[in-house]
Amino acid sequence: MLALLDANVRGVGPEEAQGARDWNEYTWRGDQAPGTPFATGLQASDMDFSDMRFSKLVVQIGKNLVENKMPESHWLNECMERGGKLVCITPDYSAPSAKSDYWIGTRPGLGDLALLLSVAHLIIENKGYDEEFIKKFSDLPLLVRADTLKRLRPEEIIEGYQHKDLKGGPSYTGQGLTDEQREKIGDFCVWDSANNQAVAISRDEVGEKLTVDPALFGEFKVKTLDGQEVQVLTVMEMYHRHLKDYDPKTAAEISGADPELIERLANDLSTIKPAAIHFGEGINHYFHATLHNRACFLLATLTGNIGRHGGGCYAWAGNYKGALFQASAWSGPGVGAYKDEDPFNPVLDEAADVTHHNMHHYASGEEPSYWAHGEKILKVKTPEG
Repeated sequence: MLALLDANVRGVGPEEAQGARDWNEYTWRGDQAPGTPFATGLQASDMDFSDMRFSKLVVQIGKNLVENKMPESHWLNECMERGGKLVCITPDYSAPSAKSDYWIGTRPGLGDLALLLSVAHLIIENKGYDEEFIKKFSDLPLLVRADTLKRLRPEEIIEGYQHKDLKGGPSYTGQGLTDEQREKIGDFCVWDSANNQAVAISRDEVGEKLTVDPALFGEFKVKTLDGQEVQVLTVMEMYHRHLKDYDPKTAAEISGADPELIERLANDLSTIKPAAIHFGEGINHYFHATLHNRACFLLATLTGNIGRHGGGCYAWAGNYKGALFQASAWSGPGVGAYKDEDPFNPVLDEAADVTHHNMHHYASGEEPSYWAHGEKILKVKTPEG
């Protein structure tokens, strides 16, 4: 509406009118889970609250679904009534801890990150992972170059390689992938176990569309087009090696958690399905919360608890309802229909739908965290690259 006012005050047309200043208060407060885009490519991960009753295992990490989400807590009660197991990870013996089957006490801060990585270590070592799921629906089989620690690309090993045509696939038709994004994402390589060689796959070759049996573990040699012989290894192999540092005893020293409870949680996540991990907004306020969020998604991925009723990994920072919020070519403008309808071209017919053609974003964005930090750019001395 400020664009209408600006047009009137300055005597300009719609093409020059300026709207309000759009402040991103979500990140200003620090509620947004910074690791979710790393794991999923999306801003946040949320559930329909009623889905909680389908969970057989609910893990709360710094989350209080008993006192702080009282309108929704009855769904947690239904999970309990249906025989679901509850686990709570917090520094204090809180209300959800009292309702849980067992409570894992940790030091304040992100000490529980070591706990989560230790659970991942145990799941891999004890073969408690869902092999079929992670082969078909995760990036864990993808090959990474040992020399650069970057993904191996088909064009590095296949003469004249052209990206696979995805125009009719789900990336374009369902997820709204653009040509520019397609070019940037490119294709990937896995190690074909049957033919013992690296092969190219695209982002659409998932689930039943995956036609090769990719190796999960191992280090291999490939010859690049420039004649180099390069060592490559799977992402799963990299995790396997990295997580050896997080045995339960070491993780207990870092986190303060009982090592026996770390092993118990690893066993529960390996054997109880569906399982859901809920972490609170307080987690996201810490520096390096990115790593904590990613560790939660790693556990859900390893155990095949992504994309199934009662499973998943959720931040509880706001509430995203797909039918209302998410814009796409087939679902409409989403939440934009409420805040970005063009005031110079409003839809006055109450029976008509608001479409993308009626949208126009006149506001200009600004990150208020800049001003909250005393008008200085917040810099952290971290390695570049």
